[in-house]
Amino acid sequence: MNLELRCITERRLMKNNRYDTIVIGGGPAGQRAALELARHGVRTAIVESRAALGGTCLHEGTIPSKALRTAIIIMSNWRYRKLVGQDQRPLSRLDGSRLLEQVDRVIEKELQVIQDLMERNNIDLVRGRAGFTGTNTIRLDDQGIELEADSFILAAGSVGRKLDWVPYDGTRVIDSDSIYAVVDPLPGSMTIVGTGVVGMEYAMMLALAGVKVHMVGSSGTALGFVDQELVRTCLDELEFLGGQFHPNCKVRSVEAHENSAVVHMDSGESIESEIAMFSVGRQASTADMSLEAAGVETDDRGVVIADSMCRTSAPNIYAAGDIIGPPSLASTSREQGRLAALSLLGLPAKSMDERFIPYGIYTIPEMAWVGKRGGDGSGLVTGRAMYKHLAKGEMLGEDRGFIKLSFDPDTRVLLGAGAVGTDAAELIHVAKLLVEMQATLDDLLAQVFNYPTLAEAYKVAAMDAEAALR
Repeated sequence: MNLELRCITERRLMKNNRYDTIVIGGGPAGQRAALELARHGVRTAIVESRAALGGTCLHEGTIPSKALRTAIIIMSNWRYRKLVGQDQRPLSRLDGSRLLEQVDRVIEKELQVIQDLMERNNIDLVRGRAGFTGTNTIRLDDQGIELEADSFILAAGSVGRKLDWVPYDGTRVIDSDSIYAVVDPLPGSMTIVGTGVVGMEYAMMLALAGVKVHMVGSSGTALGFVDQELVRTCLDELEFLGGQFHPNCKVRSVEAHENSAVVHMDSGESIESEIAMFSVGRQASTADMSLEAAGVETDDRGVVIADSMCRTSAPNIYAAGDIIGPPSLASTSREQGRLAALSLLGLPAKSMDERFIPYGIYTIPEMAWVGKRGGDGSGLVTGRAMYKHLAKGEMLGEDRGFIKLSFDPDTRVLLGAGAVGTDAAELIHVAKLLVEMQATLDDLLAQVFNYPTLAEAYKVAAMDAEAALR
């Protein structure tokens, strides 16, 4: 779908080149900010460098990766593998073209929803890359068009970080943003360098799709910032699917050949596969915005410095989303966009409390958490409920998943939760509300959950914690 044709025309733009507020970037943060402004009667435009709205979230990141994951799970029968007798990794690769059809279908639908929202709220869409020429003006690159506004919201997102010494060619050696160019057909093997969220997600979904995956990490584990009890569950599944995790490996060099890529480690070990993908983080998209001309300060990594209400060092400029750094989630970016708009308007708004942000990683199985982490040395009392001990878990053939709840041993208040398994990222929202409301162990024990469900794991885990407190 080409949404460029539905953007404001240059002729109309020349007559309407002044706005109350201009939002730079059409991803989750920019969309939400523009909608909030428009609903309060603010004449608003979104300037977007792409041919369509959505940002990395819609075109390379969150939406396509989760759509691909869902398609792989469905086509591989993974969720119901025990019921169909599939006790080993897929014997053949899935059809990459069919997978991409599902991804494209979801993206097209989301694009339509976004475009319709903008049109219904009379938000102008302007194609171009914006650079500041002053505190109230931006110039669109190569177009000679200058736009003026009383205020701005920066929501240009982030781009995948690339290593200078890696010979990216888009075919044999790629970054994670380029992966959809090499999945039709699916490769027979892939080496993924990087064990962060993106690397781990792709490693697991591609292994399930029948790709021989090697995941290379420089430390002794993957996802070092996550509860390792959850991570180990996913690494066990990766091994079950035929993938291999190579910890404590520092990559020295990579070579691209006609039909393969070879990754060389400092240890002397080399891994040859059809494709090597580097997933080594992201960086804020501020390089060409000339923010200094508007008085906007950034840190040494180019991240815009903003406070909890999304205010920057320039009094008329606000910022939201990946451009202001962690947590860099689509969910938090949307909320930051809303906060930036309300802050700009001078309207009351409650800043986002990062203690209660629910996190989800869409590995296979998925994992999620909120609040404090229990376990050895935490001083918290932890209760667990294994999916395989639940009637619904048995129906689903779940043999790895669980929910863990961590309580203060004195006050019995729930301080944190973690989950891994089917629908973990959905189930964690129950814990998010309970933690934020300072619910106690006794509150949980008094609740009634539908039966049979995975959600009843909360009560089972609470009973386990109560037993530990006796």
